[in-house]
Amino acid sequence: MSNKSPPQDVSPTTEVPDISSSADDDSVHPSQLSVEITDIKASGLPEKIGLFSGQFYIRIKGDKFTKQSKTTKYAKDGEYVAVWKDSITFDAMESSMIEIEVFARRCFFSYKIIKKTENNQSLGELLENANAAVGLELLGNGEPAGRVTFHISKSKAATFKGDGAQEIYHQA
Repeated sequence: MSNKSPPQDVSPTTEVPDISSSADDDSVHPSQLSVEITDIKASGLPEKIGLFSGQFYIRIKGDKFTKQSKTTKYAKDGEYVAVWKDSITFDAMESSMIEIEVFARRCFFSYKIIKKTENNQSLGELLENANAAVGLELLGNGEPAGRVTFHISKSKAATFKGDGAQEIYHQA
C-alpha cells in the first residue's frame, strides 16, 4: 500500500499524454476519446482512518494515464458516503482498462488507498452506459466493500498533437 497526498491547489490535475498513439502530428488516433466522469459517489467508506475522518479523493487509472479528483468530505446519506462535485476529464483509447481507487486521509499530509475497483473495466464498455449512472463494486482487502457510482460521457476536452502541445476545446 502506498501513501499519496492530494493536490493542494484547486486547479484540475494534469495528465501526461501518450503522444506515440497519434497517427501524425495533426490528428488523434481514431479510437482515442475525450471522456468526462461526473456525479461521482462512493459508499461503504470507513468512519475513521488514523487520526482523521471523512476526507477522501478518487484516482482513475488507465493504461497510460492517471487522473485524480479534489479532496472531499463525507456527505452522510444514512451511511458513510463521499460525493465529488468536480468532474474528471481525460483522453484515453477506447480499449483502455480503467481502475478507480479511493484514498482516505489518515494523518496531516498522508493519504492511504482504502478501496478500489477491479482493473477489468473497459472504457468502451463503460461508455455504453452513457445515459445512466454506472455502478462498480469497490473492493477492500480483496473483498466487496462498497460501491462507486458516476456518469460517464464523451466530451470535447483535450486533444493532443504529436509534438506534445495540448489544445483545449470547450463546449459552448
